[in-house]
Amino acid sequence: MDWFACTLGGINDPLVSILQRRLKVWSPSGSAPLLTGHYSAPAFAALLHATAAHTTDFDDTHIWTDAHFSGPTWAAILAQLGDKPQASDAFLCKAFVAGFETGTKLGGRRLGHAMVHRGFQATAMLGRLSGAAACSVMAGLDAQRTAMALSIAGCQTAGLSIAAGTMMKPFNGGKTAFDAVIAAELAADGFIADPALFEQGGGEIGAQRIGGLARAFVQDGYAEFAYPDFAAGWEILRNSTKAYPCLHGIGPVIDAARELSAQIAGRKIVKVRAYVGPSVPKIARYDRPATAHEGRFSIQYCAALGLLDRPFTEQNFAPDVMRSPEVEQLVNRVEVVPTEGRKMYNAAVDVTLDTGEVLLADVPLGRGHPGRPLTAQELQAKFCMLVEPVLGSLTAELVDVLREFPRNGTIRHAFEIVTRVR
Repeated sequence: MDWFACTLGGINDPLVSILQRRLKVWSPSGSAPLLTGHYSAPAFAALLHATAAHTTDFDDTHIWTDAHFSGPTWAAILAQLGDKPQASDAFLCKAFVAGFETGTKLGGRRLGHAMVHRGFQATAMLGRLSGAAACSVMAGLDAQRTAMALSIAGCQTAGLSIAAGTMMKPFNGGKTAFDAVIAAELAADGFIADPALFEQGGGEIGAQRIGGLARAFVQDGYAEFAYPDFAAGWEILRNSTKAYPCLHGIGPVIDAARELSAQIAGRKIVKVRAYVGPSVPKIARYDRPATAHEGRFSIQYCAALGLLDRPFTEQNFAPDVMRSPEVEQLVNRVEVVPTEGRKMYNAAVDVTLDTGEVLLADVPLGRGHPGRPLTAQELQAKFCMLVEPVLGSLTAELVDVLREFPRNGTIRHAFEIVTRVR
């Protein structure tokens, strides 16, 4: 349900429109259904849908690997619908969980965050492995071919953290799904790669053997691929569903700001301080955002929206809202305070009023975290906010259909509803 919400919520973004026009020029033929209407080759359908899913940065995040898995993994799976007409929704579920668990288990508790701290996107690597594993299940590949698919996907890994706040970040998510689909297709055709890239170690740079994929991104050896510990439980149950369309580390700041907004009640704000984990400002680097993409990676701007009790809709990420005097003045009063001991999932905000009174809100766990999940009502409200501008009155029908998932035929029925409008 969240994947459809985020994908449809991004379907009219200028970036997706650019890709649609480019697809028409390329004219890739195939049987993969598009939510924008018509059909395409599976890899290109995955590219379009995964990009749209990540455009608003509203898609879910696996906190422990700092990666987005659902966007590219579901996009890669659903790109197979045309070639797998008999695949049940339950089977699609199994493919998704297999992919999700593969990416998250290999990432462990260190590799994803280690990549991000060194300037790389965790989704770009781990999401490709997730998508390739899921597509391998869809294709019925054996263990050897699946290992090849993972190796092919791993060798195509790319994506930099500095892309945050630009069209490149969602496009990286799209390429993640694109490469995952191609990897499984090539593996099925007998393409040979070297699964040794998942091995640990390698010694110092310049030694006889540099090492594999993890060492290429984390060259100091701080983190490697984890040995999959399936006894530790399901990673899918540790996934977070975002409450706001922004970097997940900003979510707790918004929670705190909205908690304070009622207490402020129109009184003049002199100063605002946002206390966040040290890694958050490294990614959320836009102090004075000028575009919607930048706004989703601005602690100051999101805090200001929260304090003003503005809804986090697409309209409130428009440049004219950013430049409005009320918002701009408040953004200029927000100071970001990186605080040791805080993580991506907690934050605090204090507000100094012109009377000298200081108001404080401390959020130990942001909304949407698996320890504080969104309610069914909150998830539906998010769905409607994203989908109604696209589907209008058909939104309620799509909600009713998706509630039945994984009853057989649900996904195809959902595509039919969307393309009826598109």
